Amino acid sequence: MLEVCNVKKSFGEKIVLDGVNFKLNGGEIVCLLGRNGVGKSTLIKTIIGSLKRDEGKTIIDGIEFFDDEIKYKMSFGYVPDDFEGFAYLTANEYFNFIINVYKLDESQCKERLDYLINLFEIEQYLNIKIETYSKGTKQKVMIIGAILHNPKVVILDEPFNGLDIETVEKTKQIFREYSKKGNLIVFSTHIVEVVKSMSNRVIVLNNGKIVLEYNENDIKQNYDNLEEIFLNAIKS
Repeated sequence: MLEVCNVKKSFGEKIVLDGVNFKLNGGEIVCLLGRNGVGKSTLIKTIIGSLKRDEGKTIIDGIEFFDDEIKYKMSFGYVPDDFEGFAYLTANEYFNFIINVYKLDESQCKERLDYLINLFEIEQYLNIKIETYSKGTKQKVMIIGAILHNPKVVILDEPFNGLDIETVEKTKQIFREYSKKGNLIVFSTHIVEVVKSMSNRVIVLNNGKIVLEYNENDIKQNYDNLEEIFLNAIKS
């Protein structure tokens, strides 16, 4: 469902991604784990196409980015680590933008949108500009926008930043239910506890490479020692 093939990216002399490879399938919740600055956001931006890679391919649902850029981008939902591009809109305007871009039937997605708005308790913010929101409220709006069109792949960059404990649990439950329908969730974090409570697969990055990859059985078998294992994996 998502393939990353020998992706490389440098900024000047600094190598950020040095031949990253993995293949992810529907039904998985996959965490990209690593210290701040190891390239998690860079990798995500190369996958979604907002940052040009130096080498390699990214393929979603059988479509390579440069073969059909529009179809490729229509196949995933994305939550960035900031929301500045749409800050001048209200939440209602942003949701309408998503509905129009993905050519959704407004009447058919109304029930789903109403459910998510009520779940995240943002009714009072719908007609207020996003730039005035707290970090947590912005995150709620972004998450709703990312899954509103029911994409097969959802990609999130540090999605739990700014969320309170209750909202984190709601978000985890949404993602668990979403993955059970055969969809793929990919998110980045530097917090091991999130991995333990959320993921059934983890990819650890360090120095531009994958240094460790754990599946669900690995996570369960080493649950009590994951912090130590991951810390050892990212030692330079």
